[in-house]
Amino acid sequence: MSKENLPLFSYRITIDLGVLDFALTGSYNQIDIFGSVINICSKLNSISIPNKLSIGENFYKLLISFPTFFEKYDHAISGEYKISEHNRYLLYTITRTKNNYLNKSTKQLPILSGEKNITNFQSIEEVGKEGEQGEEKEKLKLTENEKNSSSIRKKIIIVDDDKDIILTFKAMLENNNKDKNKNVNYDITTFTEPELAIQYLKSKIYSFNYNQNIDDNNILVILDIRMKKINGIQLYKQIKSLDPTIKILFVTALDILEELKSMIPGLTDDQIKKKPVEEKVLLKTINDLLLVN
Repeated sequence: MSKENLPLFSYRITIDLGVLDFALTGSYNQIDIFGSVINICSKLNSISIPNKLSIGENFYKLLISFPTFFEKYDHAISGEYKISEHNRYLLYTITRTKNNYLNKSTKQLPILSGEKNITNFQSIEEVGKEGEQGEEKEKLKLTENEKNSSSIRKKIIIVDDDKDIILTFKAMLENNNKDKNKNVNYDITTFTEPELAIQYLKSKIYSFNYNQNIDDNNILVILDIRMKKINGIQLYKQIKSLDPTIKILFVTALDILEELKSMIPGLTDDQIKKKPVEEKVLLKTINDLLLVN
């Protein structure tokens, strides 16, 4: 603003998580929102630091469950709202990290601690020779199919509580991998328990992107709908909250195409297939969703 000789401005942005109520007001039926989260956000906004992004305690507790939060943002307690003498609600200030994908040269690489959690990150410049050595080790692990420069790697995750369906779909994808005339290679992982699938995605999503040369556009999750504990629709929402670019394909025995489309805005007919699915139809659908020629 100064560079263009324009007047400076100051802003305050506060975000929190909670339940909202909606009402239509006025003769034009304008939408009004209200609820305790609105009141708390208003109070927090008044004590927030100008020109910073602030979040309430409820939203902070959700964000810390995602590895991406610690990678992309620094956070610190910047204030509190005293609800009562012994009940206080914390306010956190969020700032973009130095290497938060501002340019490609500073894109970060994950360092995995054990097999379960991503604990810290380094920039490409800091990795140096260590990164090059790690890359060489990864190359040695590739199969003959993966070494083929014309082969496109696609990550496929199958989630279905029916083991027979898992085996059938996996066999179809592996048959494709054995066909040397195909220009795509599927990296397949399967789960019969949805909870394990979401844990796997939380801990491995960044190793897909960097260590295995699989980018966001090349990840597809095949979901059943009727599953125990977590159904396919609930799992869909959790996956999309982790990474909205991950592709989803519902394969179900239920005849609920229109109902499913009404529950999930933006879902297309191509993202829903009814069991049983022929191998050619499944592979074509997968390739279409992953933009494989």
